[in-house]
Amino acid sequence: MRKELHPELLESGAFQSAPPSKKSFNAGKDLFLNGFVSVAKAEPYEVHFMVHPPGKPEIEVRFLSLENGVSCHCSCQENSGAATLACEHIVASILEYNDYCEANNPVTWRTHLQKSIQPGVKSASNNHSAGGLEDRTAVGAFLLQSTSLYQKTGTPQFRVDQILLFAGADLAPEDILQDPERVPEWVRSGQVKMKVVDGQSIGKSPCWNWDETMRDTLQFLTLVSGGGYRMYFLQRDLNLLFSRFMSDQLLYLGTPREIQRLVNVDESNSRLALRIEDHPKEPGLVLKPQIHSGDQILELNDKSLLEPVCEDPGWYIAQNQLFRLDADPAILALWASKPEIEIAADEEKELLEWFIPRLADQYEITGSAIQWNSDPQPLTGKRLYLFEEGKELRVEPRWMYGEYEIAPRDLALGKVVMAPHPENHRYIQRIERDLNREAAWASGLKEHGLKNSLDYGIYALRAKVQPMDFLLVEVPKLIEEGFEIHGENDLEIFRVNRNSPTWHMNVSYGVDWLEIDSDVKYGDSTVSLSKILAALRKKQRFVQLADGSMGELPEEWVNKIRRVLDLGETDKDKLKLSKAHTILVSEMMEDEGVEGNADEEFFKYRDRIRDLHSIPEVEVPKSFKGKLFDYQHAGLNWLRFLHESDFSGLLADDMGVGKTIQTLCFLSSVKEENEEKDQPRTSLLVAPRSLVNNWQREAGKFAPDLKILPHWDATRTNDPEDFPDFAPEPSDDPEPTPTPTPRW
Repeated sequence: MRKELHPELLESGAFQSAPPSKKSFNAGKDLFLNGFVSVAKAEPYEVHFMVHPPGKPEIEVRFLSLENGVSCHCSCQENSGAATLACEHIVASILEYNDYCEANNPVTWRTHLQKSIQPGVKSASNNHSAGGLEDRTAVGAFLLQSTSLYQKTGTPQFRVDQILLFAGADLAPEDILQDPERVPEWVRSGQVKMKVVDGQSIGKSPCWNWDETMRDTLQFLTLVSGGGYRMYFLQRDLNLLFSRFMSDQLLYLGTPREIQRLVNVDESNSRLALRIEDHPKEPGLVLKPQIHSGDQILELNDKSLLEPVCEDPGWYIAQNQLFRLDADPAILALWASKPEIEIAADEEKELLEWFIPRLADQYEITGSAIQWNSDPQPLTGKRLYLFEEGKELRVEPRWMYGEYEIAPRDLALGKVVMAPHPENHRYIQRIERDLNREAAWASGLKEHGLKNSLDYGIYALRAKVQPMDFLLVEVPKLIEEGFEIHGENDLEIFRVNRNSPTWHMNVSYGVDWLEIDSDVKYGDSTVSLSKILAALRKKQRFVQLADGSMGELPEEWVNKIRRVLDLGETDKDKLKLSKAHTILVSEMMEDEGVEGNADEEFFKYRDRIRDLHSIPEVEVPKSFKGKLFDYQHAGLNWLRFLHESDFSGLLADDMGVGKTIQTLCFLSSVKEENEEKDQPRTSLLVAPRSLVNNWQREAGKFAPDLKILPHWDATRTNDPEDFPDFAPEPSDDPEPTPTPTPRW
């Protein structure tokens, strides 16, 4: 059973195995006195402190109440390795908690209920039986009386004597047999003779209710009871006597001179009970302790009404009932000292969800405020709760039995537990746990990079497992295995965005290139293309988004966008590509994980490419002086097609088959087209210097209307306005003669 944390408990848990050195104690005391420690979280079973050493990183100290003690953890030990002594941060935290508790008194009912839970004690069932009397000449009975040792020791000291009651002349014994409750009155009236019987007299004294077997048994017990010739039983024999021989016998409380009352013996185990009712005057609950003995319900509202007869095992007298009750006398005294506990409405949920399932393991819970259900609840599901401790990611598994959730970190839970309904905590379900399946599920967590932490039932990541790898890689696998994941949205340091990335492309059409302005979106969060590229260069699998969360870079998606990224040039968040990649970009815009927009020119250019089925036939321009062969005419058609489609292209063939002639014919057609539109334009022809003269000569022969300007020598001008309107006549020299001409 976990205990509420208090300063003494913290000190015993922290110092028992690793007490502080004198240096650490003095350093911790200085931290406390100078106000460098504060309480960050204070709950009944968990306390966190933040220590702020001057000029050093912040330190976190955590205390957790466990079933077997107190877990103490300091982050300074985590960073520097295992420590053998309690550090100064732990000392400062304990001193701070002492002041905190003095200023913040704990809730009393929690402490009271904590003390009332006995480890290892289960509630018992009740089986009561009774016997009758036989027709004899006397009544055989037993007398339970206190001894003089009680005043000397202060502990219960009782003895039991065997007695015979003889009827007087004025009252027939048969009448007494009909109403044993009248015996005390009969004894006080003086109409009965009572004799304490010794071992030798038992067999000679006939009585209505003792047969020969009983008399032989009593004679034997006389010899072993320690009473010598007298028939009486002391503490060590009382349990044997009560549990074996008293269920069908007459037992009276009193002395040989004064019999007080007849006592009913219940040889079965009685049980402690808690009755829970609605508060009669205001919202909330009222707890009342009881003892259920046979058919009787005894209220523990007065310590004097519960008298111990012997303690090991416990036999008690309350009113007219002698019963066995395996309970710590201190627990009974505790309940008797506070026979009624009031629980406020805002604390009711804590009582019913945490305390009652544990109290139900030892107490019978009764009352109209709680409904119980014992219908079987199979193990139906498994959950993982994610949370952060400092800068560490933690995982807590919980098992689902129908609608009920069981946390294995609670060491008090056994095979059978009582669980409040998640929506109505006054409705409590009895659950028999499937411990084998729970253990198998818990063991499987280690295959996903988890290991047991210092806190039982809480898992930490293995040393080589990064939190983002676990969240983005292992968690989806756990979901496939049937785990429900909770708490992910509450993470602050390790926030992940599980949306798939979408590349948003805005494509514009340039003269010779495509310009792509882009970013990447994970749901509603964005990240720039430059950050994506930086992460890829570092071979990272995750990228930080604008909202601070982390997004995964799936390998398949990365390979897809790299088809475009590797072909272009990037400038911050812009990408430039050749127009030759128009179809690739267009296909990329239609892929999953990519969304794109483009201007009208881009789509026109794309459509021209897509609509390409054949190359149209064109006429030879009128200004061209020559005749083309069929294959040369096909070359002209090809060049016109590239020009009209605004494509780049290549005219390739063997040497000497007229590629120059085809090109001059094409340039002549362009010149005529421009003149018709009254839009004269210049074409640039790039060739080796050794062929410049040949181009001039061939142009003059086949395309005399073309104006040629050689622009190749070192004196060429940089100002286009210096260009003459037409070029000089070509020379017959094998090498062109440099002419001072303006340079482009």
